[in-house]
Amino acid sequence: MVSLYYNRTRFKLTYSDIIRRGLSKTFGKCKKIWLLFPGTPNLDIYIASTGFGNRLARIGSKLRGGIIVETDSSHELEFPADTLHAVFTTVGGFLAGINYSTAECLPAMSRILKAHLPIFHTSLVTISEDTQSYIDALSSTPQIELPAVLFGALQSWVELRPAIQELLDSGKATPSFRLKMQEFTERLETFGRNTRSALVCGYGEYVDNIGKHVTGEHKIL
Repeated sequence: MVSLYYNRTRFKLTYSDIIRRGLSKTFGKCKKIWLLFPGTPNLDIYIASTGFGNRLARIGSKLRGGIIVETDSSHELEFPADTLHAVFTTVGGFLAGINYSTAECLPAMSRILKAHLPIFHTSLVTISEDTQSYIDALSSTPQIELPAVLFGALQSWVELRPAIQELLDSGKATPSFRLKMQEFTERLETFGRNTRSALVCGYGEYVDNIGKHVTGEHKIL
């Protein structure tokens, strides 16, 4: 879904913007200045600021490898998941934007979700929506017959699963979040029944039947 916004000013780093790929375009006289920072090495700095307000002021001086981009209606700007970005509107107007997830986003999505699940109660809607985006992207990955992509996807789940399990065990998860996990468990079981390839698992272990291994070792209990 494409979102259309009327912007005057905005200058902040937000969690929900960096977990997916982004595509933005301004219309009319609208102009913006973007600060863009690559995920490596900055994502670790960003994650360490989880739970604090005014994150840009807190970590801005520590970020590395950034660029400044000015856009108007003649430009489109696209950036991958885990790109830290802040935007300042210099001339008000309309901005169309879309955030979307692909299999290549999964490692970054996993790391960011893992850091934010402990503060699930502070942003229930956003984290639930982004968890659903992760589940949808992960569920579509087995259809991609590329071992490197499948390995990265499974590794992202292996790393994220303990944090999700801890949230479920704590009793703090909402009923809707539990339902999402139940639906995903069913998808994981379908993957296990339909996928019998020999492949390297997310732990780096070579297994003869990746579907059976994943459903046996890495499902939600």
